[in-house]
Amino acid sequence: MNRIQIDRTEAGLLDESQAIEKLADRFSAAKGSILDCGFPDQLAERLAKDFQNLCKLEGHVPRLLWIDLLKCFLRMALPTWLLAHMRLTVSLRDWTLTALGGIVTDDEKILHEIKNRWQGIFHPTQTGSNEISLHIERYVKARIELSLLTYWVRGILGPQSIDATLTVRSTGKDNLSISDWLTRCRQAGENIGLSGDGQSIRTKVIPMAQAFGAWLNPSTKGQGKNIEEFLRILLRLPDSDEDDGYLLTGTKKGGFQRVVVFPGPAVLKTMLYLVAAEKMRGAIKTRGKLVLSDLENHFSKYGVDFASSVGARPQLISELSRLGFLKGSPDAGDSAELIVPDITEFK
Repeated sequence: MNRIQIDRTEAGLLDESQAIEKLADRFSAAKGSILDCGFPDQLAERLAKDFQNLCKLEGHVPRLLWIDLLKCFLRMALPTWLLAHMRLTVSLRDWTLTALGGIVTDDEKILHEIKNRWQGIFHPTQTGSNEISLHIERYVKARIELSLLTYWVRGILGPQSIDATLTVRSTGKDNLSISDWLTRCRQAGENIGLSGDGQSIRTKVIPMAQAFGAWLNPSTKGQGKNIEEFLRILLRLPDSDEDDGYLLTGTKKGGFQRVVVFPGPAVLKTMLYLVAAEKMRGAIKTRGKLVLSDLENHFSKYGVDFASSVGARPQLISELSRLGFLKGSPDAGDSAELIVPDITEFK
């Protein structure tokens, strides 16, 4: 049987060099979305390295397997990035409230929260959790309250006082650093005689925030509804027995009110490939053992915290054993050896 010949130009397909060039342009255009904190962004660095490793892995594994790995990576990476940034809005709201009460959060604490914004987003469970729903609720409420606080400060100090783009660090006359913003919030609070902790200041804002439907129903109105729809890519498809690239399994119909947080088989396989690729591409390329702690550590970079969840590790070991990924003894703990995917030709 003759092979099907496809006219790339007519089909609108890119050749390899064009695809690489377009992808590079896309990454260059996205540099502005990386937070300039004065130190490497660990989350961005992890996602970028894993994506690069996946690209280099193409051609060394069967095509359908590679597509599955890419899909699982995207299903994990995109929600993690979004949820981590949503946390920053909550933090900025809290810092603003505290500053209005007279206390400016120090730069070291601000940078620490930004740097570690991705940690502990997901906590594996054996029963059910509403933490995803809480992430959405906290973000939407913080976003509305922060908008009101911004208008409040603007009304007290005048529009020119904050007519700039908020950045982590000030890098020009058109930018306003978080530290400068908080200093101006403190000044605004002093001008109208505000005092107290952040929570007491928040009680003055909540009545105004309750006028917004999205504040009262964060997951069903406005941006919260859109975020919930997007985060559904983490959920196991309810009507499919073939979807194993999930992180969440719903226990109730619709929404995130009760979900089990535990990676599906395809996600576990994807992480194993990413860990193995990282070891192969390290400064000292090693074909040494791939152990349980390597896998747990890689998951933690995506906000999946097995270490702090009771019963999560035994469940993980049991699932790895069931899937045939466990080579060593389950009793070895951190050092339990895992089967390394066959990517010996990977460069």
